Amino acid sequence: MKKKDDDDDDDEDDDREKEIVWQDDNYIRPIKDLTTAEWEEAVFKDISPLMVLVHNRYKRPKENEKFREELDKAIQVIWNCGLPSPRCVAVDAVVETDLVSALQVTVFPEIIFTKAGKILYREKGIRTADELSKIMAFFYYGAAKPPCLNGVDYSHEQIPSVDLTW
Repeated sequence: MKKKDDDDDDDEDDDREKEIVWQDDNYIRPIKDLTTAEWEEAVFKDISPLMVLVHNRYKRPKENEKFREELDKAIQVIWNCGLPSPRCVAVDAVVETDLVSALQVTVFPEIIFTKAGKILYREKGIRTADELSKIMAFFYYGAAKPPCLNGVDYSHEQIPSVDLTW
């Protein structure tokens, strides 16, 4: 009988070692998924810098995922410098078709850099985290223009509103 009790204790220890530790629900995610219904509030009630990653899960899925990972790393670089990172949202082009149309995005992935109600720049190519962090620093913190932006035209178009009433 004693031997059986020892085995029971071992089983309990094994269970404790296998416990899953979940991330806190309040974990700050660098990139928040955004729906069309949340667009107006996210863009027009808070005019602080905002980056909008527009991705399509069916067109170039590997490139879309890689770009999101690089953007995530770039935001971490900004955080590690002690700067407040610009807000960043992701829009799924498959689901949020009205918003993607209003943003006039046709190539995926695309990241749109905005500030104070204006679109400053649209990045349609895959960039490294280092390049993205330098682009953020240039547009949002007054840093020197990074070489990857040489010869690039900047946009100053208004951020579009999306009317959800039919």
